[in-house]
Amino acid sequence: DRILPHRPGYFASSDAHTLWLNSKALEVAGITSQTPDPPGGKIGRDPRGEPNGLVSEEAILLVSKFLPPSTADEDLQGLLLGLAHANSFGITSFIEANATEELVAAYQRAESESKLTARVVMALSSDARQGVEQIERLLEVRKKVEGPLLRATSVKVFADGVVEAHTAALLEPYLDEHHKGLTIWPEEIFEPFLVALDKAGFQVHVHAIGDRAIRNALDAFAQARKLNGDGDHRHHIAHLQLLSPLDIPRFRELGVVANFQPLWGYNDSFMRKLTIPVLGAERAKWLYPLRSFHDLGTVIAGGSDWSVTSINPLEAIQVGLTRTDPDDPSAEPLCPEQALELGDLIAAYTINGAYGMHQEKQTGSIEVGKLADLVVLEKNLFEVEPRQIGKVRVLMTLLGGEIVYRLDGSSGFNGP
Repeated sequence: DRILPHRPGYFASSDAHTLWLNSKALEVAGITSQTPDPPGGKIGRDPRGEPNGLVSEEAILLVSKFLPPSTADEDLQGLLLGLAHANSFGITSFIEANATEELVAAYQRAESESKLTARVVMALSSDARQGVEQIERLLEVRKKVEGPLLRATSVKVFADGVVEAHTAALLEPYLDEHHKGLTIWPEEIFEPFLVALDKAGFQVHVHAIGDRAIRNALDAFAQARKLNGDGDHRHHIAHLQLLSPLDIPRFRELGVVANFQPLWGYNDSFMRKLTIPVLGAERAKWLYPLRSFHDLGTVIAGGSDWSVTSINPLEAIQVGLTRTDPDDPSAEPLCPEQALELGDLIAAYTINGAYGMHQEKQTGSIEVGKLADLVVLEKNLFEVEPRQIGKVRVLMTLLGGEIVYRLDGSSGFNGP
């Protein structure tokens, strides 16, 4: 309020799960001491019960609807910048993890103008305030999006929030606030919605951070398999920060892809100050347990969750190997027994990622008959000291044999 007393101030946290607002923004949104927390959301309050400027999860929607919309040209320009950034790190395929209506339009326009420089599966945004009735709309989008590089075959579902904001759903309470976090979807809607998506042939892409949210998603997928059979949808659960060891074997049993962000598995300030203290040492043994998944034969796909953190797969591979702060090699590793071998991490960002996108027969490995989606690195990763892997540069990226990125700045991409 001291900085911005007269105009609305709206600041999103880097993980997009919390807003910081000034009083003017609260006024515009109509948020007062009498405003109840919406389902799946939280309004921060001071000791008197007055809003303190923090809103989390579904409560964000009370405010974000007042933001001025971007234009279609701005959406396209932003997308093209993002694509160029991804290509510069050797990325040729990815899942767009939360595709809004505006973003779908930007991707379609990029493809129609031969400016789409990656193979993309869009996980369409879903609305926790609705139920299975929204599936008809999602099916309509899927029918319209079927190009050589672009598919809308997945749906994004947020099961919970994040540990740092105490919105991740836990099986046991947070140590400081003595509650178990929150689930974004009402329980009576969440499971039926996932079962209906499975029946409709969608791949479900679930954001789940806490062990309770992860269990809820697995329970829903188990129910979907029971009612619908195994449709080989390769549903994803993404992030997987804290797990109950009892649930780890269920991923392979249910054919669920473990979508990890290995870059997050080290002792940064978030981990030291905001995560481990509220979980306790015993639960902290199960933070990002990649090795436990790998040893059971579960498909591990590597992701970034960009723009929350770096999009560079090589930085993530480095941390997956070392479980150590990439900027402080002497730092204490986080659960070092959960580290993976280099070859396994490369697989997570190549053939396993392709499997998770249902395109392992076309991409993900260098084989005769597959598409020439290739990355040229300046060094052989198997000859690089593990704590230096994140600094290896990409010299060239090719999509279907066409150069989409060169380190010297020339590409000459002419479309698929």
